[in-house]
Amino acid sequence: MNRKRIVVCAGLIMLLIFGGLTSLQKSEFMRKANENVRIAQEALVRPHSPILGREAAPVTIVEFFDPACETCRIYYPLVVDILEKYPDDVRGVLRYVSFHQGSDEAISILEAARHQNLFSPVLLALFRGQKEWGSHKSPDLNVAWDLAAKAGMDIERGKIDAKDPAIATIIEQDTADRKSNKVTGAPTFFINGKQLVYRDRRTLMNAVDREVSKVKVNSASQVTE
Repeated sequence: MNRKRIVVCAGLIMLLIFGGLTSLQKSEFMRKANENVRIAQEALVRPHSPILGREAAPVTIVEFFDPACETCRIYYPLVVDILEKYPDDVRGVLRYVSFHQGSDEAISILEAARHQNLFSPVLLALFRGQKEWGSHKSPDLNVAWDLAAKAGMDIERGKIDAKDPAIATIIEQDTADRKSNKVTGAPTFFINGKQLVYRDRRTLMNAVDREVSKVKVNSASQVTE
């Protein structure tokens, strides 16, 4: 009888030990998973990233874009339309890629424009005049600066700001994040952390609509609880 009791007790102890180890393993797995999510989110949105729309909006569109990219120019009005459709619910976060000759200097112009609170007007001006300055073989950045001036930018001050070493650091960080997120083309969109696999206007709009609907359903359920 005592022997049976010892065996049973030993079995219970082993179960408790195994259960404890399993619980610890699950806890460690969840910790690592949450850490990976945090790192992935940081690689999408950095403190230096330009934000369009309401900063605290619950739905985030991250766009990796090149100011010399024709497709980025075509998609920009759609992004603006989405932000206007959902002014309280959606924000746009822009990340730089420089796939074309002259893109780095165009990015420097945009960052200099931020110093003067003119990022959006200058970005719009560069996109609208892209055919004038953004030739992939021989870009004319003097034209890009002229377009920025027409958008209200103080060019003398802007050219000084464009030489800020911090801009090169931003470009390097965005390049590293582009690679870690396996971004190989522009524009590439992420909606609340999920990459948009099929890039077309309808897919982008539908993806945003779904995320906004989820947010509103969750908000409504919290109110009724």
